[in-house]
Amino acid sequence: MPPEKPNGTIAVEYRRDQVRSLLIRHGWSVRQIAAKLHTSKSAIDRDIQQIRPSIQKALPPQAAEDLYREAVEELDEARREMWRNYEKTPKRNLGMRLAYLNSIISLPERRVRLGQSLGLVVEAPKRIEFIEEAEQELADALMVLPEEDRERIRASMQRTVRR
Repeated sequence: MPPEKPNGTIAVEYRRDQVRSLLIRHGWSVRQIAAKLHTSKSAIDRDIQQIRPSIQKALPPQAAEDLYREAVEELDEARREMWRNYEKTPKRNLGMRLAYLNSIISLPERRVRLGQSLGLVVEAPKRIEFIEEAEQELADALMVLPEEDRERIRASMQRTVRR
């Protein structure tokens, strides 16, 4: 186990090990990893650029695909659980319901980032940027709609995401 506050090269290698784990096991975004590790997004981006080749070399293509498939199954289960929790949350608790919807909407980005970290998806930054913008616009729009309209949109989104 590294020292509480590792210095220099040890600190960078330790952080990169954590980044590798959060990318592969959890499919976290750069923003989420940076927040978790209390560092900048640019430092995490540099770490990912450095560790990506080692991840790709360490995993034969079939192992990377198997790892990706297992992670996607876990993300799908998490999505189903979020929908169940959303349904159980009282309609008057709009903040929590929107949080569930935002989490559900972010899952495709997690899949892409995980695929990228394993070398299975080459690049998709414009698509991810589009998804992030759409997510924010959706959350903003839902806040100003009447409850009936929010529920209609939610039901439509739920049908679409479950396909």
